[in-house]
Amino acid sequence: MYRFSKGARFLWHGVGYEVLHNKPGQDVQLVYLSSGIHLTVTEEQALEEWFHGNLTFAVAQTTDEAELVTKQAFPTLADCSWRQQLTARYRYWVITPLLKMAPNERTRRMVRERVNEVQRKLVQGNIPVPLAEGDEQIRTNLSVATLYRWLQTYDQAGSDIRSLIPDWHKRGRSHYLHPTVDRIVTAVIDELNLQREQRSVDDVYLEVLLRVAEANVGQPETKLEAPGRTTIHDRTQQLDAQEKIAARQGNRSARRTLTQYGAMNPPDRPLLRVEIDHTPVDVILVDADDGLPLGRPTLTSVLDIATRYPLGYYLGFEPPSYLAVCEALGHAFKPKGDVRTQYGTDHEWIAYGLPRTL
Repeated sequence: MYRFSKGARFLWHGVGYEVLHNKPGQDVQLVYLSSGIHLTVTEEQALEEWFHGNLTFAVAQTTDEAELVTKQAFPTLADCSWRQQLTARYRYWVITPLLKMAPNERTRRMVRERVNEVQRKLVQGNIPVPLAEGDEQIRTNLSVATLYRWLQTYDQAGSDIRSLIPDWHKRGRSHYLHPTVDRIVTAVIDELNLQREQRSVDDVYLEVLLRVAEANVGQPETKLEAPGRTTIHDRTQQLDAQEKIAARQGNRSARRTLTQYGAMNPPDRPLLRVEIDHTPVDVILVDADDGLPLGRPTLTSVLDIATRYPLGYYLGFEPPSYLAVCEALGHAFKPKGDVRTQYGTDHEWIAYGLPRTL
C-alpha cells in the first residue's frame, strides 16, 4: 500500500519527487529529484492528484537521475513462478528484523550482524521459510550490499513484497514447449491432478516423460524435447483451486474450503474490513417532462465495520451488479472534498482509503 511517507518517491506530471517530511495534519514537504528544489503541498492536493492519475508512486529501486518505475510486473505474488515466490518470501524474512528500525537506525554494523546471523542459520538448516520445492532449491547468496538493496527496494515500493520478486521473467521464455508436448502436458495434468487420488508433481512429470518418449518412437529426425520438472510444477500450480478440490473431495468440500463459514472476529481499526449493501430506495422518481415513472433507484453503500462510518456510495437505477460495486468503491477510495461548501452539511466527510478486506 502506498503512502505519502518519508522517503516515498513518485512521478507527478512526469517529474520525479521524493517525500522529505509528512505528519498527520501537516503539509507534505517534497524535493524535486533532478534539481533538489523543495516544494510544499497539502496532503489533500497530493491525494487528489493521485486519484486523478496525475501522480504515480515508484515501485522499484532507482537513483535520483534514473527514470522511476511505477508499475509492478505481477498483479500478486501468486502470479509469478513458485521459485520467484519462495525467493521473495526468503528475502522478506531476511530483512524483517531491520524493517522494525527507522532507515537511519540501520547501521552497517547491524546489517552485517543480520547477514552473519542468516548465514549461520543457513549452515544449521534453521530457516523458518521454505527454500526448495522438491529437489530444486532457490539461491540464498547474501551480502551486506545485497541486503541494503533489498531494504531500499522494499521501502521504495511502499512495503510491497512484490518488489522483492527477482526479475527472471525479463530474461526471455524459459518454458517454451512444442505444441505437441504442450498438449501432452495438458492432458496428463488433467488426467492425474483432477481425480480423487492426489498425485505428486513427480508422478505427473514421469508420466509426461513416458508419453513424450512414446511420441518420439519412429521419429528419429524430429524428436520432441521433454519439459523440465520446474515447468510441470508451474503448470500444475496454474490449475483452478476450486476445480482441484471439487475433483478430489467434492463440490461441497470445495465450497467449504474456499468460501467463508462461521463467525469472524470484529475488526479493531478503520479500513480493516468493509461491507457493501444494496438497498432499494423508498422513492419512485418520475420524469420531469412527461411525469412518467422512472422507477426506484438502488443505493449501494460501503460501510466500515470497525467504526460504522460510511465510506462511500453509489445511487443508480441499475440492479445490484459489478458496476454498482465498482462505482461505490471508487467513491469510497477517494477524498470527498469540501462537502460542507458543496452541500451545506454540518460536518466534513473525512473517509477515504483502501480497505484491507471487502
